[in-house]
Amino acid sequence: MPKRIDVDTLALIMKQISVVILCAVMLSCSGSGSLNDQLIITGTSVAVSTGLSVIKDASQRHIIANLLQGYAPGLRTITNNPTPEQLAALIDQYTPSDIKAKYPQAVAFATPLIINAVETAIAHYGTSQATIVKVVNDVATGLETGSAGQ
Repeated sequence: MPKRIDVDTLALIMKQISVVILCAVMLSCSGSGSLNDQLIITGTSVAVSTGLSVIKDASQRHIIANLLQGYAPGLRTITNNPTPEQLAALIDQYTPSDIKAKYPQAVAFATPLIINAVETAIAHYGTSQATIVKVVNDVATGLETGSAGQ
């Protein structure tokens, strides 16, 4: 029987995966500092699909992928520079109660991934309102792309 990954370990793995992938993708762009939508989308998508590939149980992977899809509309409501706490609260708001109870690993997967994606992109591209709206939209698109078909 395969070993189950506990929630804390999964959260740590996701944080490490997302930070490494997002930083590598975003920092590999030219030093122009101008917003590159495709890099954010690709970085987030690769982090999501890589993280999902760690989850061997297909039914859990499917549930977490669907949950990630459901966070995209919430992210698209952001119009100012969110703190990690505000992002965590938004994730909590968009997580159905039954999923929280049955699959705490889903939130443990999503929270560090989303927070790191948004924070990494904002740190790299800036905090103007227009930039933040584009960044969170790109992260949302990356969530949708990376979790599609899981």
